[in-house]
Amino acid sequence: ADMQATASNLSNVQTTGYSAVQAAVEAAPYTGGNAPSGADAVALTPNPNLTPGPAQHTGSAFDVAVSGDAWLEVQTPTGNAISRNGSLQVTNAGILADNAGNPVLSTTGQPISLPQLARLEIGSDGTVSGVPANSQSGQAQVYGQINIVATPPGTLDRKSTRLNSS
Repeated sequence: ADMQATASNLSNVQTTGYSAVQAAVEAAPYTGGNAPSGADAVALTPNPNLTPGPAQHTGSAFDVAVSGDAWLEVQTPTGNAISRNGSLQVTNAGILADNAGNPVLSTTGQPISLPQLARLEIGSDGTVSGVPANSQSGQAQVYGQINIVATPPGTLDRKSTRLNSS
């Protein structure tokens, strides 16, 4: 388990928003009528390290960083999920998405739709605004606010960053 966690951490060292994993084992006592005394070490599912890494200033309006106990909420094919990958893009359909193409959700629970923009700005509170490409006035308009959520209670693993809809 320790080698698997280390290999995963090393292979993702350049991945934006990657949460390192920590290997863990527990003692599982032998049971049964003829069981020897003692216990065996059993590897547990590696847990993500939820400590945010250092923020890097990229100069791109599409790169955002979340700090503290905060996650971006995204919509995946299997349901809503949380992510710290703040390397964003606009899809061909004009939807603000993470770099995997998952729509970033607004505080209303909907994807954020954007027209062709001359300039995009994402405020420190997650407000998404921009100047439309065909704007005569150059006036910025607000298109939504990114939903920032706290870490849900319970145990998280790589596959359970999904949010329950109930």
